[in-house]
Amino acid sequence: MKQTALRLGAVVLALLISLNLSAATKPTEVLKPYLDTHTCCVVEIDLTRTKPDDVSKWIESVLTGSKVEKAAQAQKTLTSDILPKAQKTVDDLRKAGAHRVYWIASLADMRNDPFFMVIPVEGNANDEKIIKLLPQSSNEKSERVGDAIVSGPAATVERLKNLEPSDQPELTKAFETIGDAPIRAAICVTPDVRMIMQQAPIPQAKEMFDNLDWLAAAVHLPPHPTLRAIGQAQNNDAAEKAASAANELLGMAKDNPELDKFAEFKAQLEGIKPEAKGDQVVLAFDEAKVKAISEAMAPAIIAARQQANMVKSASNERQLLQGMLLYANDNGGAYPDDMDSIIKKYMDGNTDVQINPAATGDDDGYKYIKPPEGTSAGADRLVIYEDFDENAWPEEGINVGYGDGHVEHVMDKDTFEQQLKDAKEKAGQK
Repeated sequence: MKQTALRLGAVVLALLISLNLSAATKPTEVLKPYLDTHTCCVVEIDLTRTKPDDVSKWIESVLTGSKVEKAAQAQKTLTSDILPKAQKTVDDLRKAGAHRVYWIASLADMRNDPFFMVIPVEGNANDEKIIKLLPQSSNEKSERVGDAIVSGPAATVERLKNLEPSDQPELTKAFETIGDAPIRAAICVTPDVRMIMQQAPIPQAKEMFDNLDWLAAAVHLPPHPTLRAIGQAQNNDAAEKAASAANELLGMAKDNPELDKFAEFKAQLEGIKPEAKGDQVVLAFDEAKVKAISEAMAPAIIAARQQANMVKSASNERQLLQGMLLYANDNGGAYPDDMDSIIKKYMDGNTDVQINPAATGDDDGYKYIKPPEGTSAGADRLVIYEDFDENAWPEEGINVGYGDGHVEHVMDKDTFEQQLKDAKEKAGQK
């Protein structure tokens, strides 16, 4: 009897400890020093339960042998590039002692970037190691503020040092209602948010936010992925209105001509329907639905990746051109003999700008044709372009930089070849 009582006491004690630990890790309690009346969104990522390697294995099982267009290409992009980089980031943060990462959005920072990151300093977390993994520049700042590492626009980090914290009961309710998951998000429909939505050009968006107090989502990751989202309305009637507005918005998205390029994904969207249940709007995807959507998204993933690479590559070319123009300004208007000569002095030694993010194999950078006319080269004078296999013109086109410093995306092969021919002739090249 005594042993039974002891066991029962141990169980009760364990439960109490568990409850206390659970309460201590409620996002709105941990983040209270960084929340104010303008806070509208919190995203929580539990690094201890976020394993990109497991996602990679699951993606491989979903896309291997899939008949969806570009499935194999999407699998390669995700499992050999995007997810390994994500795994390294998670591993590095965990080794530095970080357990959870929060992204917070505040309308007080709308003029800059509304999002900033908060990493609570817990247990054996190493401030210096965590900060070294985060952005540091003239515009981005990462430092300890209170009991956490804060990273974001410099003006935001400074604002948070003198913040007057404010309770966010709606965000607390949102997280409590959505339940536990490795990735969770909550949006509070504050008066500021409603005021912004009043100006929205889409009435359905205004209608939806007019009738909701908060939204929350929980994501469980592979090998058994699920997604659940809840919108809390003021009453049953408001939930019906919000659900109707949400479905109209989805209908508008489905009618977007751009989606015609992704037939399988568009077909999956047809089965998505938020439903009013009492005073809530609910949307839930089980494992089978997540798998079907993930497979159908393969072409869209490739398109998004190509677009991101195109934007990054164009930025690289603009930076290289700016370095060349700075060099020319110091050298009587003459362009440098090669790109390497501008990296150290004019680009802080940043060699990454010489790498085309979309390239594979040997064509990993940019080709440069020095304009002998120097800064007199015009806006139509090709100076730099993405290296590529000359026997296979990229179907998505390439970025080209010109003598006045601007960059264009050239889709037409004949146009590019004529510009290249003219540039080579002026440079005395064959």
